[in-house]
Amino acid sequence: MIACIVLAAGASTRLGRPKQLLSLGGRPLLAWVLAAARGATFNQMVLVLGHDAELIRGALDLSGFDVVVNERYAEGMSLSLRLGLETVRSAMAATVVMVGDQPFIESAHLVALKETWENTGESMIATDFGAYRGPPMMLARSVWPLIDEIRGDQGARALLRVRPGSVLAVEVRDSRAALDVDTEEAYATARELVGG
Repeated sequence: MIACIVLAAGASTRLGRPKQLLSLGGRPLLAWVLAAARGATFNQMVLVLGHDAELIRGALDLSGFDVVVNERYAEGMSLSLRLGLETVRSAMAATVVMVGDQPFIESAHLVALKETWENTGESMIATDFGAYRGPPMMLARSVWPLIDEIRGDQGARALLRVRPGSVLAVEVRDSRAALDVDTEEAYATARELVGG
């Protein structure tokens, strides 16, 4: 069985307001990510919140997600990732790790990650954006202990440095998918991509 973890605990310091709640195409930015996860039919879905957690809870439909709050979100993404993994049930053999500011990741890509893992059994499978590799990433349970070595504001992408040449990657088909909405400029680009 396969889980999904969505990391959305950050304080959006570069934006100065909660990016999870930025309006994009008439719905909050984070809602796009949650919808993609729901569409990929995982066996368990975990959402890690932190800064403004109660505000986000009140503004979004979080049904279907096990929500955990990282009270120490200022310590960075690595702690949020560890909390997410601790919340994943023991029956899960692997998890996809997503970040909450990539609104154009589609369910079909998450399904492709799942299928690649099921067909290959590889312990780490990243997303190939062309210029770089990163999340969403599929992590088999066997590599979860490596997360304990990560500190600060690093997530699953830091694991790519452990075995840079041997990690499988699934190419993303939507060119918009590489957009991380973490600055005003990126937010403006996202709005243009959805037509306002």
